[in-house]
Formats: sequence, structure tokens, C-alpha cells
Amino acid sequence: MGLAQLSVGGEPTSAALVREDRILDLSGWPELDHPHSSADLLARWDDVQATLDALADDEAAGWKPLAGFQVHRPVDPRQVFQCGATYRTHVIDLAVAHHDGRDGRTVEQVRADAAAQMDDRRRHAPYVFVGLPSAISGPFDDVILPADG
Repeated sequence: MGLAQLSVGGEPTSAALVREDRILDLSGWPELDHPHSSADLLARWDDVQATLDALADDEAAGWKPLAGFQVHRPVDPRQVFQCGATYRTHVIDLAVAHHDGRDGRTVEQVRADAAAQMDDRRRHAPYVFVGLPSAISGPFDDVILPADG
């Protein structure tokens, strides 16, 4: 069971419960104040959780097949914080792959230097940076990577 933002045919999004291949559109529920997004529900979680739990268990609540609905990203973020360089081996492999040899270091030296840098980062605060809200995608969205990435 989960919360989602759905739309049909280009209409505005609405909040919904999703259970496997079925959805329950929540925009028509006055008890929930007709939410248009999952953020509307999350902002009032303490007030709506009991109603959502009851609807999730109610087979007669008006569940529909998921087919035909566009599933959007779960929230529309206002800000995104990202933590980089969290995969030690991946970062070391990237350092080696991008090393062109002009600095005189061998591949083994590049690997050792990158490993030492990653170990040093682990002992200190994480590397956090601001990302773009467009970095958040929906569950069925294509993720297009740059050709040189």
C-alpha cells in the first residue's frame, strides 16, 4: 500500500492510495479535505492517517484498475539535498577511469589516492550538496543519462 499522485489524460494530479494494480482516488473524500497531492496528505498526516488506514482496508471504497492512470513522482519537492561520493568502490573506479596519466601517477597510485580520500571523507561530515527538484522522477519515468556520463 502506498500514496501516489495520479492523473488521467492530462488532467491535474490527485492523491491516491495504490495497492498492487489498483488505485483509490482520494480527491473526492471530504474527510481528507479533497487532497490534490500526496504532499497535502503528508502535511496533515496525524489528522488523516486513521481515515487512510480505514480506506486502505475498505474493499467497497471505489478501487479502480491502475491501468489508464499516469503515475507521477510521489512528491513535488521544493528542495533536494544530495549526498555524494557515498559508494567507495564506485568513486575509486571513476577516479581510475578518468585518469589520463598526465600527472605521472600509475593506475595503482590513482586507486590508492582515491581510496585514501574516500576513507578520509568517511571520518568527517558527509559531502552534501543541493540538487534540482527535477532530479526526482516518478516510478515509471524514463531516466535519461548523458552520453558522456
